[in-house]
Amino acid sequence: MKITINKKSNKKPFILRIVLTILVTYICVMFTATWWDAYNNDRSVYYAAKNLHVFYLLSAIVMIILTAFLIISVNRLIEDKFESERRRRLFADAMAHDMKTPLSIISNYAELIMDEKSEDSRRRYAQTIIDESVSMNDAVVTMLDLSMMEAGTYPMDLSDFDLTEIIRSDISRHKVLLDEKNMSIREEIPEDIIMFADRKLISMALSNFISNGIRYGREGTELTVSLTKDKNRIRISVFNVGNPIPDDEIRKIWDTFYSVNEGNARSSGLGLAVVRNICQMHGGEYGCSNKDGGVCFWFEIGSQEDR
Repeated sequence: MKITINKKSNKKPFILRIVLTILVTYICVMFTATWWDAYNNDRSVYYAAKNLHVFYLLSAIVMIILTAFLIISVNRLIEDKFESERRRRLFADAMAHDMKTPLSIISNYAELIMDEKSEDSRRRYAQTIIDESVSMNDAVVTMLDLSMMEAGTYPMDLSDFDLTEIIRSDISRHKVLLDEKNMSIREEIPEDIIMFADRKLISMALSNFISNGIRYGREGTELTVSLTKDKNRIRISVFNVGNPIPDDEIRKIWDTFYSVNEGNARSSGLGLAVVRNICQMHGGEYGCSNKDGGVCFWFEIGSQEDR
């Protein structure tokens, strides 16, 4: 079942039309009623005009209110345009930044292949080029998905799936990265947890948490992945041993393109923004907290049967 969540539905034009309709109707009714009363009672034009003074005052008040409303609406519209342009530039800058490193690597290793005589070395260089190409493709796909999510045009594909199986599959995919940092993983996952949601998006959110935990986790430590269920809501959390996140940055890390610079950790600043959007699309919650010796990221969503 596929649905599209429109996150940025704008109701201002509709409200404005209602206000204008009410105002025009009010003016027409008051004007007609005053002149009709003068005509039926054989009163002069001066009498009708005199009685319209209150009407003019009320109309002026209504017009002032309407003008203020229009000014605020136009100001917000201009701010939205500036914000949209700012995000577009950030998107282009992030795309250029994320493409620069792998393109340089690909170029350098391609030159090495041309001069290298050893077949084993040539194969190793070729594999590096393939890996960097996959990394570039993943970055582009992530940016495009995030762009659709923030625009409210990403189609959700809702279905029943085994969440336990999804989590263990995601953990398995990160085994190579875990081994590179000599990290182990502890699973606190109950069996046979069935969820009705978007399987791909839930897996994407969890994968971002795990890769984030590995990136900033201390070498040789343990990563803990937990799953709990309360009625029809599930909560997934990932804890890594490492430096705490400064309090003034905990809210910022969920913003698009924002990343915490720590050591050699390389991040595009997209992963947590993707998690935030996925949670919002499912009507869920997300968060981060510093705990003894490390950081815990979590998200909580409910089953989507009512969608």
